[in-house]
Amino acid sequence: MRRGFIVFGIVAGLMAALTTWLVSQTQFSYRHPRQPSAKIIVTRDGARVEVLKTPTDASAIDPARKNAGPARAVLTATTHDFGLMDPLAKGGHDFVVRNTGSSPLTIEVASTTCKCTVAGVRENTVPPGGEGQVRLEWTVPKVGRFFKQLATIKTNDPAKPNFQLAVEGIVRTLVGTDVEEFTLSMEPDEPATAEALIFSEQFERFAIAKVDSKIPGLKWADVAADQREISSLPAKSVRKLELILPGDMTTTEDFLLIDIQPLAQDGSPLAEPKVLPQVGIPLHVKMKRRLAVYGPAMRDSGVIEMGETQQGVAKTIKLLLKVRDTDRSLPIENIELTPRFLKATVTPHDEKSSQTGLYDLIIEIPTDAQPCQLLGESLGQIRLITGHPRIGEFPLAIRLAVLPAL
Repeated sequence: MRRGFIVFGIVAGLMAALTTWLVSQTQFSYRHPRQPSAKIIVTRDGARVEVLKTPTDASAIDPARKNAGPARAVLTATTHDFGLMDPLAKGGHDFVVRNTGSSPLTIEVASTTCKCTVAGVRENTVPPGGEGQVRLEWTVPKVGRFFKQLATIKTNDPAKPNFQLAVEGIVRTLVGTDVEEFTLSMEPDEPATAEALIFSEQFERFAIAKVDSKIPGLKWADVAADQREISSLPAKSVRKLELILPGDMTTTEDFLLIDIQPLAQDGSPLAEPKVLPQVGIPLHVKMKRRLAVYGPAMRDSGVIEMGETQQGVAKTIKLLLKVRDTDRSLPIENIELTPRFLKATVTPHDEKSSQTGLYDLIIEIPTDAQPCQLLGESLGQIRLITGHPRIGEFPLAIRLAVLPAL
């Protein structure tokens, strides 16, 4: 029993000595709670503070890059012209972006009207001396002639913080025309003609199948275009549309709808679609009046500018009348005047007036005219009552003033 206690005492003493030695050799450390970059180290000799060396940027890690310059974005091109493409066709183009600076170049897509991605680099970063690609992908619209898509790119280049890339081209036209509209000024009773080239950049052959119009008596013809006309258009096939407008028209606004029938090489119609391809052309027709008035006092608004005079001072102006009709005569049955003191006469312009249809209209403010002012909303009027079967009554507004005598 006594021997056991002696052995236990020896073992306990050795363990205590070992523990004391280990504690004397132990070192404790922990981060300062308010300053993460500082570390507190505790040993048997006491405590001390060490500042951790944790660089926050690449220049601190790599002293060689401490004075490195900025990134520089250089592009070989910012616009790509894809030329002629079919409607709904898909395309893509890679724009090359080089970094000629001394720091990594970052590329980021800011906004785009088509699909745009950065390719050829990791994490959208181009190293110094390297290059990356920005890829634009697009779908050609179904309608329209000209096409353009844009993308705005942001970089960390201080000299070029952003730039735009563009793809553009021409959409191959299904059916088009060489005129935007028809505008005609017609003489009464005289038919007029107009023509337009109808073309297709997709059909090898076609025919004009139908022309819809609200103009009664309008005629049209599908005519072969000559080589000169064909060569003026970038098209696979061209036809000429000829219009003949009747002479008894009035001033008209219309919109012509032209149906196109695609043809096979032998001239037979291709499998007819449910709806034929169409193209529209606006039509503006101004029919000239059967009695026209010319002269310095005649304004474009249709108002005669007589001007001012003083009471007791007569004033006279002369205008030229032209009859646009197969019947060139102008029999005057009466002339109604407002104010009543006005005087007006119509006489043949010369001895050939019966053939040329030219007449003089003479208007006079006499010396006994009363003061009046017809310069604003209220105007004077001259109404020619003719015996012509198609002219009839012909009214004209007149602007004049008679000032009181001094």
